[in-house]
Amino acid sequence: MRALLKVMVTSLTLTAGGVAYAQTPPSAAPAPATTAAPAPATAPSAPGQTALQRGLAAMVQHNTEAAMAAFREAVTADPRSGVAPLYLGLLARSRDDAATAMAQFREALRIATAEGDDATHARALAAQAELEERAGHWDQARSLWQQFVVFADGHSTVADGTVGRARIEAIGRRGTLNTEYEPVRQRIAERLARNASGADQQPPPPQLPPSAIRPR
Repeated sequence: MRALLKVMVTSLTLTAGGVAYAQTPPSAAPAPATTAAPAPATAPSAPGQTALQRGLAAMVQHNTEAAMAAFREAVTADPRSGVAPLYLGLLARSRDDAATAMAQFREALRIATAEGDDATHARALAAQAELEERAGHWDQARSLWQQFVVFADGHSTVADGTVGRARIEAIGRRGTLNTEYEPVRQRIAERLARNASGADQQPPPPQLPPSAIRPR
């Protein structure tokens, strides 16, 4: 769990005030992470900011329950900020709760879009795309990365479209390999089916009657 939290804390790496996603292949684990939590993308109201900072501190200390409680408090204190839902999604992802993580990332994106919070918008899109990659949903991941690239190209101060393009290319290479391997996969499946049905088994040799065997 601690390793997962370290990855989760730094999955969204800040660069020049923007977001750059780790360029890992679709099937690979995220790159090793440091213990520094990224700064909030926006400045929530004072009560929300206090709760948000407590949540970030709890994440660094690997205290998942305290972090979740603090981020929920931040959501209540400042419902117009998508930062706390984004972190709740990251926490859910660290627990392999993909459904909850995706719901929180979508909520973060909804709020960020409504409030004009470009940094959280970019992070929420990237988080959704990465989550779809982890699940092996390549078409959905590609679509989300494409959305990320379009948004990043228009908001270069908060996001780097180069990262999204790299992810799209990696997913495309994986699709090509899957297509090339499909005939082999089919042959293996057919062989396993024949083995299960006994179709490939050789008949036993004929048994001679005792009278046909001459004593030596």
